[in-house]
Parts: sequence; structure tokens; C-alpha cells
Amino acid sequence: MANKQEITKTEARILVFLTNVKNGYRFAGVMASKLQVDYGYILRILAQMRMKKWLRVEQYALKKYYFLTKKAPMNKAKELLK
Repeated sequence: MANKQEITKTEARILVFLTNVKNGYRFAGVMASKLQVDYGYILRILAQMRMKKWLRVEQYALKKYYFLTKKAPMNKAKELLK
């Protein structure tokens, strides 16, 4: 039995944002300002998305950059935002 992945609108916005953004802007502060969402809320959602294995994190010079994995439900995210 397949496990259905439930996705919220904020998660969908983050996934679509990460597909369209350049590498230098893949950290939480930029996501919070561009998506107009509270910084603390973004951090909590990103942590949940990491637990679901939708994101991977790389740290350079004290900044954590977020990248999509192949498990990220991009089709569901795009459908939800239409």
C-alpha cells in the first residue's frame, strides 16, 4: 500500500520557489522575504520537509542552502498552486 504524501500550500510554494531560484538565493531568509512568510514558520516547514526527505541541506560559510531531492512531489505542488 503506497503512502500518500500530503502537501500544504506553503510547502508547495517553497517547492516551486526552489525550482525557479538561482543557487545563491536558496536559504531561509530569502525564502521568507520572497514568499512573504514569517522566518520562524519557514524554518519549521523546512525542517518538516527535510524529515519527509523532500529537501537536502548543504552548509557553506554559516548559511544553510536548501536543494530539492527526487522524492519531492513537484507535480502535486504545481497542481495545488494552479
